[in-house]
Amino acid sequence: RPRHGAAELLRAAAASASIAVVTNNSRRAAEIALRRLVPELSPLIVGREDVAHPKPEPAGILLARQNLASASGPVLVIGDSAADIGAAHAAAAKLGEVHLALVRGGRGAPSEIEQADADYLVDEPVELVDICRDE
Repeated sequence: RPRHGAAELLRAAAASASIAVVTNNSRRAAEIALRRLVPELSPLIVGREDVAHPKPEPAGILLARQNLASASGPVLVIGDSAADIGAAHAAAAKLGEVHLALVRGGRGAPSEIEQADADYLVDEPVELVDICRDE
């Protein structure tokens, strides 16, 4: 079940930047979920079958960045788990400027989320809409 504001967040991000969904789920599962949530969007999807090493390794983020031809500048990783934290930090070592936004109450242990070195920490995805418009 999508979190409050997830659709709005995806729309805001897509309106201001090239976006990708990097998931440890299958690409097909992500496509189905996104089609239900935001049928008007067709973001790049990097699923577990697309990389040899899924999150917390940075391979998915690096592949997404490589395949978003128009992408330049900083990367914003939005996540809710320890795997997302690890992937974002590892990607930053290779890409440079990577911002991490974490949403509480997801798959990550509360202590991991609270103690992560995140640029943004929110309770619901909708709180990141303005940040996406500004990035």
